[in-house]
Amino acid sequence: MQDWRNYVARQVVSQQDPVVSYWRAQKNYNAQGIVQSLSFKLFEDPVNNFVTEQVLTQQIIARLQTFKIQEFGGPLGLQQLKDNVATTSCRGSANKNYNDCWYYSGTHEMDSPLVVAVNDSGYALSVHPDFANFGFIGKYVESNITSIDWKFRALAAEKKLMQMTQMST
Repeated sequence: MQDWRNYVARQVVSQQDPVVSYWRAQKNYNAQGIVQSLSFKLFEDPVNNFVTEQVLTQQIIARLQTFKIQEFGGPLGLQQLKDNVATTSCRGSANKNYNDCWYYSGTHEMDSPLVVAVNDSGYALSVHPDFANFGFIGKYVESNITSIDWKFRALAAEKKLMQMTQMST
C-alpha cells in the first residue's frame, strides 16, 4: 500500500479525548416489514493504541482482508457485487479497491468503514461497527456455467436477429 490516505478516511482528534465519529445507517420498517425510511445517526468511537504510520499501514491491510470472499464470473458479476454493497451499507456501490478488496468509502470523513485518528501521539485505526456491510473480497471464478450462459445468450440473440431479418424480407 503506497499511501493509506487513498484508502481510508482521516480525522484529527484531540490528545485529551480522542474520539472518531461515524454516520451509522438505520432502516425504519413499517408494520409489513418493508423499509419505510432510512435515517443516519452519529456514532462516536473512543480510540487509543496510537501507533506509527508503518504499523498503521499493516493494520489497514490486515483489516481489509477480513471482508467476506465473494465469487464472480465476469464483469457483470463483479458490478453486481459492487452494487450489492450499496444495499448492505445503505450508501453507495463499492468504489475503492485494494488487492481485490472492494469497498465503499464516501467523500466525507464520517462515511467510511475505516477511519484513521490522527494526533501528536501518532495514528489509531477505528473500524466502523457495520464494517462487514461495506465491502467484499472479489474472487474471479471461471466456470462452465458462466461460459455456457454467455454462449446461450449469444445464440439466442443471433436467433432473434435471424428471425427479424427473415420477417423484414
